[in-house]
Amino acid sequence: MATTTLKAIIDRFQLVIEDEPLSLTQTTQPFTFDVQPNATVDDRYWVEDGGLTESESQTNNAEVRMDTLIVWLASRLKLDGQSAQEAMETRLVTLERYLIADGAANSYMATLIGREMRKIDGLDALIASASFVVDYDYTLSTS
Repeated sequence: MATTTLKAIIDRFQLVIEDEPLSLTQTTQPFTFDVQPNATVDDRYWVEDGGLTESESQTNNAEVRMDTLIVWLASRLKLDGQSAQEAMETRLVTLERYLIADGAANSYMATLIGREMRKIDGLDALIASASFVVDYDYTLSTS
């Protein structure tokens, strides 16, 4: 693999999520339902840095890194919980397939390590997350 950075991988995640077929919009902050109306989190996403999982030095200025990235998705139930859940499940599978394919083409490897979906009590919203470990070669800055 060619060298890259975690920021470059997060940028790639965002491009994939905002492009067809997902076409989601990044929220301005993590989902905080006490300050964001339901409508503002419909068809939105947030990418969270879950932290460094593993690092192994290769040379004085290069290492192999594994970081966790969590993609959060939100949509409204729109009074049809079953259809909304099915649509979210399809969206999660599509997200997984596209991010794994993107990694193979862009100097990182993404591996799905978990998925979760839940309805937020008292709100017309469904939240899902997909957690990935990204494996990449990283070169430390020498300046």
